[in-house]
Amino acid sequence: MSTNLIDLLGREFTGDVLGKVASAVGESERTVQSAIAGVAPALVAALTHRASTSRGLTELFEAMQKGGFDGTASPSLASYLEGRGTLGDLIARGAPLVASLLGAREADVTNWLASFASVPSRSASSLMSLATPVLLSLLSAEARKGGGFTQAVIGSLLGSQGGLLRDRAPAGLASALGLADFSGFGPGSAHRTPAAPHRAAPAATTGANWWPWLALAAVALLAWWLLAGRTPEGTLEPRVSIANHEGKVTCSATVRDEETRQAILKSVRLAFGDATACDIVVDRNVKVIAWLPNLDRIIAAIKRPGTEFLLEANKIHVGGWLSAADRKAIMDELRAIFGSGYTVAEHAVDRVAEYIAAAKSKSLAALSAIESAFSPSGFIDAMNLAVINFATGSAEIPAGDQDLIDRAAAVLKSAPAGTMIEIGGHTDSTGDQASNLKLSEERANAVRNALISKGVGGSMLVAKGYGDTKPVASNDTEYGRFRNRRIEYAVAPPATR
Repeated sequence: MSTNLIDLLGREFTGDVLGKVASAVGESERTVQSAIAGVAPALVAALTHRASTSRGLTELFEAMQKGGFDGTASPSLASYLEGRGTLGDLIARGAPLVASLLGAREADVTNWLASFASVPSRSASSLMSLATPVLLSLLSAEARKGGGFTQAVIGSLLGSQGGLLRDRAPAGLASALGLADFSGFGPGSAHRTPAAPHRAAPAATTGANWWPWLALAAVALLAWWLLAGRTPEGTLEPRVSIANHEGKVTCSATVRDEETRQAILKSVRLAFGDATACDIVVDRNVKVIAWLPNLDRIIAAIKRPGTEFLLEANKIHVGGWLSAADRKAIMDELRAIFGSGYTVAEHAVDRVAEYIAAAKSKSLAALSAIESAFSPSGFIDAMNLAVINFATGSAEIPAGDQDLIDRAAAVLKSAPAGTMIEIGGHTDSTGDQASNLKLSEERANAVRNALISKGVGGSMLVAKGYGDTKPVASNDTEYGRFRNRRIEYAVAPPATR
């Protein structure tokens, strides 16, 4: 029976371990179980995809060696917790492994898992970081059982997961990984070399009839010489993904040859620096890239911080932390570069909405944890996790944030007498300072009035506007401006009491 890495990983998250993991990521045990049902096939598929080329398998094997995943230590998560470390340590160790394994697909897979398991992106990311070193330990241990910790055995083990993934991979996983499906996954398929056909040796001949064999050999040699440097035209579409988030740039690609790989690496690193994390796979089945001569122009067009760029076949998606104006400018420039044969559209993932939803989920969970035992610092920390995304120029609290107001009011009503909380309004630096100050005051008062309308005593709430005077991030990027537009809670200073 072949090794089932999906089930092996899933069985690590049971019993007492499941409860500890649930506590560490702030989710229920049932939710963690549901999430692991997505984490396990996602990570197994990512490893199998990485090992599907000789280069990828070599890089994976070397990374396992360097990381100490050689099968000599117990792969058991329970054993790790009993004697060697904490879940926090394991998450910290696993985060860079996930980033290296998934490359620019990390956000797509994290978002897929968050949607699949109905958990915030932060929890999805933590669970993947936690599970990755566990899976690598299991993989190396199984290799030692099945023939030894060698590159060939690792490749064989991962190749054998193909049928399992085709049968059990959840919907949407292949797409999140940048794959059409898992049909190309099979036992050692990427590493097999076709055997030469067996031909019986020709019977001994006399000098009078040896020349037909020589002529046949000459024709075969000529055919080989003509075709040796040629390979069939590719059938797979090239794919390139580049994400630039606040100076952290990641890229991934699947291209036809090493020359193309080096050209992309050179252009990306020239534009963004040598620290850029790139995962570029060479696959001779990929089509030749027609737009390669325009690569430097493309990189220049998407260099703006916050940009996420994805090219698959003739479809280009642009997204990330961008203003509507910046997004349109980038899309227009890419249309001019690529021409009418390509479709340029907005990326389906709304990073702002995703961030806000995850922030509110964390805030509501933190408020629930202190509802029966109020503390000012606990309340302030919980509320500062949330984001109330006011419309531009508006002080009206969005309808989607009413549940946050309701929960905050319920917690505040249990506060002891004398509690005083400051509600501070802040803006980015866009526009006039006086207008920003006025708007920040209006927004702080809107939150105060909403809490009072839910039964909170007005004497414990102080609203104050700060305008753009206390930024927490750079106002030069859309993400920085987003962070600066905020409601911030604090213990009210003595002068207001």
